[in-house]
Amino acid sequence: MILPLRILQFDRKTEVQPERRYHLIQKWTVLSALAPESSLNLKTNKYSPGVNWSQKEDIKDDDIALDRRALDGSAKIWSDPKLPQGDFYSGDVVDALAAANVSQYWNFKRCRLVD
Repeated sequence: MILPLRILQFDRKTEVQPERRYHLIQKWTVLSALAPESSLNLKTNKYSPGVNWSQKEDIKDDDIALDRRALDGSAKIWSDPKLPQGDFYSGDVVDALAAANVSQYWNFKRCRLVD
């Protein structure tokens, strides 16, 4: 669910950057779909090596691989416990954000699906 959000200053009346749109995104779905062995530009987390991963700064489209079998198409926005700071959005959601002229506020990268 994507909800519009107004941010107010301490006086609770003055809006912060009213010319900019803010949104709150609720993630309720957790999927284990990351395929780290097929992904590029990931590094293992030093506190849980081989279990949790993080992205390197220069990540590009198709660097992250997802297991096709873990995705049944029902999740639109989800997180993966193996990539704690990563959020995943379906193509439908990305297209809707682009149509609403707000996709530029995210740094979306396309993921590859692997078997």
